[in-house]
Amino acid sequence: MFGDEYTWLFISSADIFKQKLGWINSTWGSILSIHGTIAALSITFMAMFVQQVAEASNKDFMHITRQLVLRRYEFYKFSIDAVCGLLFGVFFLAVGGGVIHYSLSMACSVYFIYQYMKIFKDLYFITEKREIVTDILMSKIKEIGQYIKTKNHKKTITTQSFIDFVKTRQSLIVEYDRNYAERESKQLINPYNTKDKVLVAFSKDKIIELDNYILKKHSNGDIKLLLLLLPSFYDASFIKNAYIFHDRDFDFTSDDKLNKLISDCFSASEIDESDYFYNSIEINTNQSLINSLITNDIHQLNFCIETLSILIISSMEIDIFQKLQRMIIETPASKNISPETLAYFYKELFYKFFNEYYAFTATVFDYMFAAPRYIFDKETFIHYAKIINEFSTERVMYTQNEDLFINYIKMALDNLISKYYSVFFLNSDFLTKKIKYLSHHNIESLSDRQTSVIDATLTVLSYISTRLNLLYKKSDEKPLLEIKDSNEEITKLKELLLMWLNPEFFKEIYYNPSTYDILFQKKSKFYNYHHEATLKEVGSMEVSSIENGYHRSVALALLFFKSTVYNTGLSTIYIRNIEEIINSKNITTFDIDKIEKILQSEYFSQIISLLEISPSNPQLVGYESRRDNSITAFEEIKSKIMQLTMDKIIASKYDSKLTEKYNCDIQNAFLKDLNEFIEDDNISRLQKDSNYKLDLIIDKREIIKPLNGEFYSQSSNIHKQSIINDLVLKLIRSMDETKLNFEKIKTPNILPSDIKLISINSLRREPEDSYKLYRGHRITNQQHSKPFNEDGFYYINFNNCFTFFAHKENLIKTYFHKISPELLISNRIEVNNQNLETYVHMEVFIELEWLNKDPQHVYFISNEDCQKYIENENDILKYMKKTPPKKE
Repeated sequence: MFGDEYTWLFISSADIFKQKLGWINSTWGSILSIHGTIAALSITFMAMFVQQVAEASNKDFMHITRQLVLRRYEFYKFSIDAVCGLLFGVFFLAVGGGVIHYSLSMACSVYFIYQYMKIFKDLYFITEKREIVTDILMSKIKEIGQYIKTKNHKKTITTQSFIDFVKTRQSLIVEYDRNYAERESKQLINPYNTKDKVLVAFSKDKIIELDNYILKKHSNGDIKLLLLLLPSFYDASFIKNAYIFHDRDFDFTSDDKLNKLISDCFSASEIDESDYFYNSIEINTNQSLINSLITNDIHQLNFCIETLSILIISSMEIDIFQKLQRMIIETPASKNISPETLAYFYKELFYKFFNEYYAFTATVFDYMFAAPRYIFDKETFIHYAKIINEFSTERVMYTQNEDLFINYIKMALDNLISKYYSVFFLNSDFLTKKIKYLSHHNIESLSDRQTSVIDATLTVLSYISTRLNLLYKKSDEKPLLEIKDSNEEITKLKELLLMWLNPEFFKEIYYNPSTYDILFQKKSKFYNYHHEATLKEVGSMEVSSIENGYHRSVALALLFFKSTVYNTGLSTIYIRNIEEIINSKNITTFDIDKIEKILQSEYFSQIISLLEISPSNPQLVGYESRRDNSITAFEEIKSKIMQLTMDKIIASKYDSKLTEKYNCDIQNAFLKDLNEFIEDDNISRLQKDSNYKLDLIIDKREIIKPLNGEFYSQSSNIHKQSIINDLVLKLIRSMDETKLNFEKIKTPNILPSDIKLISINSLRREPEDSYKLYRGHRITNQQHSKPFNEDGFYYINFNNCFTFFAHKENLIKTYFHKISPELLISNRIEVNNQNLETYVHMEVFIELEWLNKDPQHVYFISNEDCQKYIENENDILKYMKKTPPKKE
């Protein structure tokens, strides 16, 4: 192509031009020798580089940092380029390459020397400025954090989209329901086919295809099979199983298409290298942090705090910190951590998030008290709590993050529950004396912090009352004042009561109507009945009765009581709209009665005596009048509740469901009792409508919807008894005296056992054990009316005396009407406008007729025989008690 004139470009010029270009080979060889020497030295140079990186790295992150730096400066590429360039030059020098090969070889060598100088410069800077290595690590951590943040965002969106779409399908579910427990279940092992992969997307078309396949093949149009899918997108650690719930047998193990369809519904990808790096950083950080806490290595601890905070902030994920707390709690050596070092850790990490990342700050603040409670013994924890107290109170005092304040109160309550009184005194001093001036621009309402302290006050007082009540009962209900000197805990509880009954913050809110909304609300964000059980010293396998809201009512009674040693300023006169509070808080007369009973109780007077009696005040002054004033104030509230309740009852209409229920309950109960003395076979079908009516009175609340969240129980069972008794009396009165056949017997034991009886007690003087004479349904003939007027007991089998006719399907019917004054008078109820509106007239129609049979057999036991029978039964009972059973 180029001709002989240019062969020197491709073959050795020394053979062509002799002396002219003879220097090329010698120069080429020299440069290659230099290249080779430097390439050989680069191995040593690489070792120096690694050593410098190791010296500049944090000791617990050395392997991660070394990997990052080597990748950052492409040292592997540098080494490969050096060797490849050298081999290229040596090869063409050996085979007699031309000027082109010489030029290319020189370019490779010059590039290598340039790269060598660049790497040398980087090594020099790492040696001079060791923080470069740390910067590389932190930069990578931020990058990984951003990756995790993006991944979590994608996960949230994809998961929600998947859930929303699957909920539209008939045979697919994404949440377990207890109703499925009644079905058979089968497990599909990893139908997603995601080994060493993560799910990143789903196909709506494929999910529709899967749903249609299940409906067509396994459900036959009815939902008899449900497939529970629990995929976790962008998460390699999720449980990769699915579950089938079905209500009939089928062989799904041979259904390969089902697994294939599930797999096709999802798209998967390889696990990203960033996930491995995140896990490595997480493990390293947590382990290094625990070690530095145990060894009291502050320098390493600071580095770990910096790493942890950067990772949390960049990823916006607090999970790594929560895992760290679990590791600290579960590590046995954590008990050797210095309280000062642990406090330092939480303070420094707290400052990393303070005033910017409220959620993270609140989480750290919460664990600041929660984790040490598990790590340390009681004395060490108290020491730790005193160390951290000033820091925690200052943060709570001046922050706008209300979560911190709530967490602080919960921590204080935990100290009270654990009986760490020395620490709780510090908490109480802060909450009752330093927390004040909490009002905001709208003086008609309360700030969030004011709402929280009122709720906390009620909870603290109720917990202290719970504990005092236990100590009171443990001492056989001796006066608290009497056992105070021998029980130091009672003295401490007294001091705490006085602190919480004299809080500074009440001075600015006692007159605010909104304060009473919080005081009378039934829900609390701080109260926990498990705490109450702990204060009562109820073991894990023990049962204790906890009266709902009892000690909270004690707290209210204390707060409204006018004491000589404390003054909350609270009074019901500041309740501007008592009707609104009653309706919004569902306050009932039961709630107010509970408070009034507490005010009248011996236990309450014991608490007041404990607080008020002292060497300078040896007795209670005006206690009864102060107590009565408090009761009078609550009576006014109760009167208003009753008035409002009455108005609601009058305005309410009958509820169709409740009237239907009333009718069904009476009918079922009536038929059940009727079968006790009338056999079904003895009831023929009634050919014409024939009934008799009863007029009864019921409370209107029985058939209207619940008021104030209270369900008024129906009295259908009581009225059923009245109906049965009335029917029995009607049957007895309708018996024909001319057809009666009386058979005198000596004992009820000879009565036929296979018949249903009515017992009529007509004894003039009833013995103590007369119940032994009854058989079947019981009636007392107090008027001793004929024909059953002899002194004794009568037994009647109505099935042998009457033939009955009825519509069994509608044997009894009830109707509800407005009541009349005459019906109230007949039942000895005062007639007024209120009673006319709050009572209901219930008409009961019984579709039952009967005809007398001839003869009508009646068994009779005289009074003398009744006495003998009872005496004989008692003698037998005494004998059996004295004579032990024979051993076999």
